[in-house]
Amino acid sequence: NPLTPYIAIVAGVCASIISLFWIIHIVVYMFPDPPWAPFLNNYFEWFDSWFPLFGVLSVALFTMYLLFAAMKGCFKFGLRVACVTLHPMIVGKTYMS
Repeated sequence: NPLTPYIAIVAGVCASIISLFWIIHIVVYMFPDPPWAPFLNNYFEWFDSWFPLFGVLSVALFTMYLLFAAMKGCFKFGLRVACVTLHPMIVGKTYMS
């Protein structure tokens, strides 16, 4: 499909922006003892006051992205210790229970 690279570029740019927003939020709101600014909190509250469905969808987008990024990290890095993989995640071969 000739559109695949363009879709991948757009998805990569969107993922980079969301990652940057999460990092800024952690640095600005989570690390300092009195938070410097409620970065994403104001964004979510503004969307929720403007049209509640957009607020919910925005929170869902950010949290699902964070969940999928954590899952991708677990599958990519797993439990690698030095050069040995302790419990590799292999599609169709790793049991879930």
